Amino acid sequence: MTRARERGWALISVLWTVAMLAMMAAAAQELTLTSVRTERRALVRAHLEADLDAAIVRALLALQDSRPADRWRVDGYPYKFSYEGIDMTVSVQDEDGKFDLNETDGEDLLPLFESVGLDSRTASVITDRIVEWRTEPGSDDAHTLHGGTDQDYAAAGRSWRPRHADFQTVSELNLVLGMTPQLFEKVRSALTVYSRNDSPDPNLAPRVVLTALNPGNPGQVDKIMAQRSGAFTQVGLSTTQSTSGGATIAPGSDIGGRTFEIDVDASYAGRHATRRVVLVMTGDTVRPYLVEAWE
Repeated sequence: MTRARERGWALISVLWTVAMLAMMAAAAQELTLTSVRTERRALVRAHLEADLDAAIVRALLALQDSRPADRWRVDGYPYKFSYEGIDMTVSVQDEDGKFDLNETDGEDLLPLFESVGLDSRTASVITDRIVEWRTEPGSDDAHTLHGGTDQDYAAAGRSWRPRHADFQTVSELNLVLGMTPQLFEKVRSALTVYSRNDSPDPNLAPRVVLTALNPGNPGQVDKIMAQRSGAFTQVGLSTTQSTSGGATIAPGSDIGGRTFEIDVDASYAGRHATRRVVLVMTGDTVRPYLVEAWE
């Protein structure tokens, strides 16, 4: 009886050991698979990051291609670009074609917000608050009628107050009282803090800016965009014909000091990635550009 009991315990011990070993093997296998998946995701991410960088360089080279007809437009036109089997969409936008948040008058910003669906009163409120954000307290330029003072932010429960100085980035607009993520996405591509111009250059403006510059006249916007798509004028020191369309940089133009936003959108192995870079051209062949923003 004792021996039978001992053999029973021995069998149980063996079965328990085998079960534990099986569980450890399964855990090791799962750990290995997890590690492989993690490394694979990291490889895909690294591949995408490298190719996004390559697209930025490609866009920069296309700005002043030695073949004028192959130069890329600088009005936000989307170009299809493939590199190492990855299809990407790349666009270049001259910041001179946008509304500068620090220089444009509130009255000139008003049509932009109306063009994206705000009624005239709401558009007036948000533009006044933008001006108030960048204006020194007590200045004659202050726009306090529609509630953009420090006290208004405090009453709304905000933990921040207006800067009372220039916007540092376009994203800072999200802090203005009344701005929503949905509204910001509608106007973001029309705004800059880099041009230092009091109005956009219509020859370089993207569609969203042209719509604001031509309120109630979509036909005119379509006409301008159609002209750019064919042989039209270049932007620069001279006006010439170009098979690449309008809003390209004319041969011989000095782009030193001009600022461009380059946007890249790419997908690879089920992963989607974007890159947004703002670069100011220096005119220096050794260091041709400086990075103002990198997202």
